[in-house]
Amino acid sequence: MTVPPRDWRGRALWLVAGLGAALASTPGGAATDSCPKAPASVGDHGPQTCRQIWAEIGMPEYEDGIDQCITPICHLGFLTGHDDRRRSPAWVIERLTREMVTGPNKRPDIRFIPEQHAPEEARAQDRDYTGSGFDRGHQAASADFTVSPEMMEDTFVLSNAVPQQGIGFNRSVWRELESLTQQLAANRGTIYVITGTVPREKDAVVTMEADACGAEIAFPYPAKAAICEANAEDIEAECTGGVAVPIALYKIIYDPALNRVNAYLMPNINHTPLKKRVRTIDYIQDYRTSIATIENLTGLKFFPDMTRRQRSILVEGCGTTMLH
Repeated sequence: MTVPPRDWRGRALWLVAGLGAALASTPGGAATDSCPKAPASVGDHGPQTCRQIWAEIGMPEYEDGIDQCITPICHLGFLTGHDDRRRSPAWVIERLTREMVTGPNKRPDIRFIPEQHAPEEARAQDRDYTGSGFDRGHQAASADFTVSPEMMEDTFVLSNAVPQQGIGFNRSVWRELESLTQQLAANRGTIYVITGTVPREKDAVVTMEADACGAEIAFPYPAKAAICEANAEDIEAECTGGVAVPIALYKIIYDPALNRVNAYLMPNINHTPLKKRVRTIDYIQDYRTSIATIENLTGLKFFPDMTRRQRSILVEGCGTTMLH
């Protein structure tokens, strides 16, 4: 793997080239020609049943020529774009309001369940994570919906989770980013949040690229490309066709009243050695990027239903931070 130049923090921006071919592969690297068939029940949970969550900004779309197998599935507080090849969400959209994030309810003590509306062969199972060394990382956080016990419980579905480094990331700086996002929703009244992953592809070529926010970020590959049930007996077991482990996670936050967007892109690693004594909020700001950078990494087009001018402003620019 090519090691890029580093800045004084030891970070550099890598953008994946050859993305079309990469996204047409399974976690094990074998190309697939067709998508698994979703069950009939997905019709009752399709994107039109939760238009209020995404209609103002549109669902993310893949650029022309990039093969993909995405099943959009509505839940009580979010829409997940389930990647049927990687057995995890490519993206999750929320429309958060002040009422949703300021309720009295606490995180439920329950286990994650499989997504019943995804194709059966594409569903992650809770046992896939057992012994894997990765957390079941919420994309739409349970604490985003403290207004309702039912909404909080509904986030514990594996179409809303990805294999995420626990120590130093999911339980640390990423949790703080979620908390700051909830505070923003409470302060502003209504915001949109899109959370998703950057896929790891074994043979990807990486190049240096400029970012409108001036971010420089290294994406070391996690130790595993995928996780599966076999890890419960052997953490080193090969998991071809398992739940794909992303190299990074992103969170895009849009305030419609301000017409302002912030985007954060963080490697799926233990950040403790890099963070050191830096305040968490200051450390997170080092990972603020333009949406264009995330589009380059994922092959997705965000805010597709906006006018070309409005989308260009949001995607190409670097809006003043809204998190404090």
